[in-house]
Amino acid sequence: MMMSWLTIFTYSTLLSSLIIADDPCRYQHPTKGVIDLTSLGRTDGQPAYPDKLPSTGSSYKFSYNPCKPFTEQPNCTGVAVCQDYFTLGTQDSVKWDPGTTLGSSPSVSYSAGEKKVIVILQCATDDTNELEALGEPSINNYRFILTHKCACWDGCGSGPPETTTKSGGGGSSGSRSEGTVFIIILPILVFCLFQFILTHKCACWDGCGSGPPETTTKSGGGGGSSGLPGGAVFIIILVVLLFAYFVGFAAYYRFRLEKGGVDLIAHRTFWVGLPGYAKDGVVHVYRRVANKGDTPYQSV
Repeated sequence: MMMSWLTIFTYSTLLSSLIIADDPCRYQHPTKGVIDLTSLGRTDGQPAYPDKLPSTGSSYKFSYNPCKPFTEQPNCTGVAVCQDYFTLGTQDSVKWDPGTTLGSSPSVSYSAGEKKVIVILQCATDDTNELEALGEPSINNYRFILTHKCACWDGCGSGPPETTTKSGGGGSSGSRSEGTVFIIILPILVFCLFQFILTHKCACWDGCGSGPPETTTKSGGGGGSSGLPGGAVFIIILVVLLFAYFVGFAAYYRFRLEKGGVDLIAHRTFWVGLPGYAKDGVVHVYRRVANKGDTPYQSV
C-alpha cells in the first residue's frame, strides 16, 4: 500500500507541474480581454524575428518566435528565444503578466536555467510588426519590446466566449485555466483508483474469517495470496493517469478552445522539445565523463 501512495504522490506532483503551465500562444484575462500571439509565430521551425541586434551596440544576435518552438543549430533546439545559438527561454516556461501596475504594459516571459527573458507587449493600432532587442540590462536578464496589433487586448484572435460575457461575477468561468480543470479532475481520478485497487490479505480467497482447515493455507508455498505486486500497481496508475491526461486535454482543446489536429496534444511544445533536452543532457554527461571538454549546457 505504501508503494501505491508513493506512486500516486509522485505522478500527481509531476502532472500538476505540467498542467499548470501557461499557454504560450494565448492569454485570457477576466476583465481586460485576450492577447493571442498565435498568428505571429512561425510553424516551420524558424524564428519569426531572427538575428535582432540590440540598440545598445552589442554584437550579440537574438532570435524569437512567439507561440511555437524553433531550432537554431547547434544548441538551440525547440526554444522560444535564442542568443547566438544559446538557449535563453523555452515555450513551456512561459509566464504571462497582464500589467500588474496601473498603466504598465502586459508582458510575456520565458526562462532557461538561470536566464530569464521578458518580452514587453506594446499595442499598435497600425500594421507595425517589430521586435526591438534591449539586450541584457542585468546578468541573465534580457528584455525585448514586441510591437504589433496582436499585442493589444482583443487585438487578434477570438475574444472571450459568449457564455463568459453573459455570466455573472465578471466572467470568472472564462478565466478558468485548463490546469485548473484538470487539477479538479485529478483527485477524483485518484479516488476512483483506490476504489478498485485494494491490496490486503482479506482480499484473498479465505484470507480472513472462517475458512478451510490449516492444510489449505499452508499449501502452494503460501505466496499466492499477497494481492497485486507493487510493479503492477505502479503500471496501472501510470497508464490511467496518462490516459486521462491526454484524453482530458484533447477534449478540452477540441470543445472549449475549438482546436484540431496536432494542437489537440496536451502541452505539445513540451513533448516536442523533450527529445532535444534529453539529447543535450546525454551529450553533456558523455563529454564530461570522456574528458572531451565541457559543453554550453545550462544547468537548471
